[in-house]
Amino acid sequence: MTYPRNDIFAVLGGVSFGADAVRSDGTVRLSRTGSVQPNDPRFSYDEKWDVWEAVVPIDECDRLVEVSTFARYQGAPCQVIAIGEDGQAGLYYVGHDSIEPERLGFEEFDRHEYRKTVPTEELYDYHEIHRDLLFNHWRGKTFGEVKV
Repeated sequence: MTYPRNDIFAVLGGVSFGADAVRSDGTVRLSRTGSVQPNDPRFSYDEKWDVWEAVVPIDECDRLVEVSTFARYQGAPCQVIAIGEDGQAGLYYVGHDSIEPERLGFEEFDRHEYRKTVPTEELYDYHEIHRDLLFNHWRGKTFGEVKV
């Protein structure tokens, strides 16, 4: 397992795979790196990228979640983008205007988007948020489409 996790993951037949966003036709592309073939004949191997891939209906997935990793740095809410082997964490500031990210040493790399690299020991409230991507599909099938 690699941390931080900021991606989409699916479980098919009790096995976890990387996944793409749900397609408009109700399918999702699953992938797994490595030469060991998944136990499903729909997977095909792309030798160039060393990845097994299959497109499956989302109804067949046991779980489909988008995972995002967050922490606090000196009171500022941040998304944790990367953690290097040297123990340094790459952060994006995700707070409000009540905290001035520049005062905490964040650099503006795009308009109103700030980033910084800090030692992981300076982070607290480290957590993941899992967003269930199957919920709206299940709700629509079970109760009909909801008009918003």
